Amino acid sequence: MRRRFNYTNRVRIQHQDVLLSITEDDDGRQKFHADLKLSGYSLPEEGKVWVEAFDANAFMRFPFGTVADPRPQSDTVLDTFTGNDSYSFRVKVVDPTHHSLLLARSTGISPVREDPEGDAGKALLRVTTRDLGHLPWKLEFPTGDYPLLVINNEIDAGKSLARSNPFFQALVFPVVLELILRRILVEEKFLPGNEEDDVDEWMEAWLEFAGTLPGNSRLSVGVELDSDQKDFWIDESLSAFSRQMASVKKIRIDLREIE
Repeated sequence: MRRRFNYTNRVRIQHQDVLLSITEDDDGRQKFHADLKLSGYSLPEEGKVWVEAFDANAFMRFPFGTVADPRPQSDTVLDTFTGNDSYSFRVKVVDPTHHSLLLARSTGISPVREDPEGDAGKALLRVTTRDLGHLPWKLEFPTGDYPLLVINNEIDAGKSLARSNPFFQALVFPVVLELILRRILVEEKFLPGNEEDDVDEWMEAWLEFAGTLPGNSRLSVGVELDSDQKDFWIDESLSAFSRQMASVKKIRIDLREIE
């Protein structure tokens, strides 16, 4: 199992102390709201706070006052990004006199997204559209952040495929789940543990999701698995997931084999 070591005195801001949400105004513009709880980190009250939004192609930086009063100092409209679900956030606190000195940070933050009815949730899988050439879709793993499903932007239905098309969901989502679980257990060699690590949050969340599927079981904390045990658990997770979403039935209905 991987271990990480912090060789600096830089403070790591925990994700639970950075509450970010996304809303959409009447003009369809994405805007973020941030509730930062920084009082418990022994940081200088006059420390300068910045919130940064970024993805593979774009970056925006927003001044957020000081540690004593972390509030936006400018508009927080995210007008630089082409994909509404593709960006992540990080928070930085810098020394008030030596602005190049980083005192604290938190990165890889996925925001809560609020719909017009006020419901909110943190998606395990984010969705965006992009030019993929001849590929209809691909799965990406941004460093320290939740997986990103990219759909070819030549497909007019775009993100609605993932959100509301049963045929697409039945064909693609089991594959996505397998790719994610194999990334976590086989490539990253990650297993649930008691250590808190913001970088691993998305992996913990996906293993928890798979382990709570009806008919499946959670992985034991700190127990190493051999390759056969990992394959067996992944297969059980896929079976439980496909059974829950009635994948075969949805495909047969779309093909008009059954009603």
